[in-house]
Amino acid sequence: MSNYKKDFVDVITLNYNGKDSTAKLLDSFKDVGFKNYEIFIVDNGSSDGSADFLEKNYPEAKVIRSKKNLFFSRGNNLAISQTNSEFILLINNDIIVKPEFLSKMVERIKESDDIAAVASKMLLQDHPSMLDSVGVVMAKDGSPFNRGIGQPDVGQYDISEQTFGACFGCVLIRRDLYEGDIGPLDNQYFGYFEDVDWSFRANMLGYKIVTEPEAVVFHAHSVSSRKNVPMWKFYLIQRNFIWTIQKNFERKRAIKRTVRRYQYILKNMQFWPGKKDKLQLIKLIFVTLFTLPSTLLKRFNLQRRRKVWDEYIFRFSQNEYPFFEDINYKPVFTLDNLEHALKRIAGRDEKTRELHRRIISLNKEKEHNNNSNWDSEVKDLINDLVQNKVIDSSEKQNYIKDMVEDRIWDNS
Repeated sequence: MSNYKKDFVDVITLNYNGKDSTAKLLDSFKDVGFKNYEIFIVDNGSSDGSADFLEKNYPEAKVIRSKKNLFFSRGNNLAISQTNSEFILLINNDIIVKPEFLSKMVERIKESDDIAAVASKMLLQDHPSMLDSVGVVMAKDGSPFNRGIGQPDVGQYDISEQTFGACFGCVLIRRDLYEGDIGPLDNQYFGYFEDVDWSFRANMLGYKIVTEPEAVVFHAHSVSSRKNVPMWKFYLIQRNFIWTIQKNFERKRAIKRTVRRYQYILKNMQFWPGKKDKLQLIKLIFVTLFTLPSTLLKRFNLQRRRKVWDEYIFRFSQNEYPFFEDINYKPVFTLDNLEHALKRIAGRDEKTRELHRRIISLNKEKEHNNNSNWDSEVKDLINDLVQNKVIDSSEKQNYIKDMVEDRIWDNS
C-alpha cells in the first residue's frame, strides 16, 4: 500500500478505432469535480489515427500504444502495470460521465477495506431515463445480467447495496486487491465475461462489491460489439461462459453446468446453417476441453482459498430480471418491466402504490383481453405514469408501441 499514490485514481480506458467516442468521454471528464486522477488510454492497434489524434488534442491523457488489439483483459492489465494509484477506474470509451460520479465512487470504496469494487449507475445513452446497469447479478445456472437493465430509473436502486458484481464498463477497484488477493483480469478471456469472472472471484474470497447510485454515467450499450458477426460473438460468450463455470463453481455444479452448456451448444447447431458456423461450434467444445488442464489448475489455486459458497453468491439475483432486447439493443417496454420497477418503491407514497396496483391488474388481464378497453386503459396508465414522472415523456410512444401495437409480451 505504501508504494501507491494514496487517494488517487488511475482512469483507464481502451480505444480501438474509436477516437470520436473516446474524445466525448475525455470531454466529459473536464467537468469532473474530483481532481486526484490521471487518465491512461490504451490504443489497441487502431488504424484510424486515434493515437495521434488523442495525443494532440488531449495532452492531459497518456496514450499507451499497442501494435495489436490486446482486447479487454490484456489491454487493461497493460495499463495497470504502468500505473500506481491506490484506486483503478476501468471505464469504456463509449461512456459519458456526470461531474460528481468519481468523488461518489471514491467515498464509497473508502468506507471499508473489504470493499473490492464499486459499481456505478449506468444509464442508456439512447434512452437516458432507462437503466443499463446498477451492478451485475448471476443466476444459479451461471447466466449473468446487468442489474436493472431496461427498467425506467424511478429510484428503485437508489440505495447503495452489496451485489454480485460490477459491470466493468465503469467500475472503481481497490488496487491492492487487484494486484494481490483477488488478482487481475484473466488474460485468457477477451470480449465477454471478464468482469463476471473477476466478480465471482472477489465474492468467493469474501470481498464485497457494492453499488454507488449517485455515480451516474451514460453508456452507449455495446456500440463496438454490434459490428461483430453473430457467430464470433456467440463463440466468445459460450467459451468464456464455460471457462467461468469450470473455474469458479463448486465441483458438482461446475460439472452439471458444463455438461448442460455443451448440450445447449450442440442443440444450437440447427440454428447455424453454414458449414463454417457448425465447425466453429465444434471447435468451441474442443477448445474448452483442450484448455481444461490449465483451467483446472486455476480452479485449484482459487478453490483452496474459498470463503463463500455459491448459494450465497447467487442470492443477489433473487427477484432480479433483465428487460432488454440484445438483438435490437433496446429496453423491453412492457407491464412486467413497470411492475418490477415500481415493486421496490411501491411503499413510497399512496400515489405510487395506486399506480403499482393498476399495473398489476392490467398485467394479469393482458392474456385475456379481447376488446379495446384494455388498450385504452393501458394508454391511460401510461399517460398517468408520464404525468407522475414515473416514466419519461420521451419513452411514452415506446411503451404504447410495445404493449398496445406490437404486443411483444405475446411473442413466444
